[in-house]
Order: sequence, then structure tokens, then C-alpha cells
Amino acid sequence: MNTATLIPEPTYPEPLPLLPDMEAALPYPLEALGELLGGAAAAIVEAVQVPDALAAQSVLAAAAMAAQPHGNAPAARLAG
Repeated sequence: MNTATLIPEPTYPEPLPLLPDMEAALPYPLEALGELLGGAAAAIVEAVQVPDALAAQSVLAAAAMAAQPHGNAPAARLAG
């Protein structure tokens, strides 16, 4: 006896997409970072082959971390 005749082939509904279609991102304005940071971000984009925004955010994070010790405001002392 053939089991193919006893068990019919299952039918499945068309799968639904998990996420909606997303529009393409606009290019990140690397020139807005200036010559030094924009150049560093452009070099990262070329060397590592990552999107402009990822390289720019990495450069901005590194610049913020490097500048933080020079920009700390003195802590206000509470009278008491």
C-alpha cells in the first residue's frame, strides 16, 4: 500500500512578511562633520566597507569621549 495516497500533501498559506518594507536611507552628510572628523569617517567607510552613518557615529562617539575630560563643569557644592 502506498502511503502517499493515505496522507495528502500539506498545503500552506502564503507567508506574511515579518517587517514592513522600509524606504532606503538618505546618505549621511559626512561633510557636516568637518575636515578632520569627516575625513576620518570617510576613511573608515572606505577601509571597513560600512555604511556612512555607522562610521560617522563611531567617529562622533570617539570624539566625544576624547573631549569629555576637557569639558567637565565643576560640580556645584550644596551649602549645608
